[in-house]
Amino acid sequence: MRYTYHCEGSGRRYHGMLRLRRELDRAKSGGSQLSGDLEKYGAESFSETLYSPDEAREKREVVIQMREDGAVVATFDSVEDAAKALGKKSSKYLAKEMVGDGRAYGFTWKVGHV
Repeated sequence: MRYTYHCEGSGRRYHGMLRLRRELDRAKSGGSQLSGDLEKYGAESFSETLYSPDEAREKREVVIQMREDGAVVATFDSVEDAAKALGKKSSKYLAKEMVGDGRAYGFTWKVGHV
C-alpha cells in the first residue's frame, strides 16, 4: 500500500509505504526534510491518506515543473521523463531534490495528481 503524508505547517507532501506513525518514528532519527518538518511543526500537523488501487487509477501522479513565481512550465508522467526532457542522463538528483526542498535545475518541482 502507498501512503501520502501531508504537513499542514509546511504544505509539503511526502510519500511512503509505512503508516504515518511508523514513518514519523523513523524520521525522528533526523537528516530528512520530513524530520525537519516533524521537529518544527509537530506530529499533530501531519495527516495521512491511503490511495486504494481504484483511486490510484483515477488520480494519476504527475511531476510538475514550475517557475519560481509558481507558474506551471510543464508536467511529466515520471521523474525519469522530466530528467530526459532537461537532457539529463539520470533522474537521481531530481528525485532526491523533490523529496528535499523541491528545487532543482532552476525550477521548483512537485508531485501532483490529475
